Amino acid sequence: MAEILVVEDYPPVASMLTRMLRRRGHQVVSELTVAGALRHNRVFEHAVLDIDLPDGNGVALAMQLVHQHRVNSIVFFTATRDETDLAHAAQLGLVVDKADGADRLLQAIDQLERTSVFPEPAFATSESESRTLFDLGSSDTASLRAS
Repeated sequence: MAEILVVEDYPPVASMLTRMLRRRGHQVVSELTVAGALRHNRVFEHAVLDIDLPDGNGVALAMQLVHQHRVNSIVFFTATRDETDLAHAAQLGLVVDKADGADRLLQAIDQLERTSVFPEPAFATSESESRTLFDLGSSDTASLRAS
């Protein structure tokens, strides 16, 4: 399974995500801050990033990790409502609203697992992969699984 970097500043959510991903067989490194995430000098297959972090912005962190070739794909798991951040996040990876729950996050990671490594510099290889999960309704779940 994949090596996944989780950057989530709320410890109960970080612990829950780490446990869920490990139960699915992934190797997980969990950090609470941007600084913590940047301490790791290895390549992760996926990163699960919150956008609103205490010492920075998850979108800026994603850009840095991609630029440094330290992550292959990104899922933002966020409660932010900042439209600019959400638009930038959707250009870099998949975006899942925390209100949609961890199951939706797992669907997004499954989608990434089914796709090949993204080419530089684009993340999306098709329109369906570049869609943000932030606005997907339950009727879109079947199409998400089919892509």
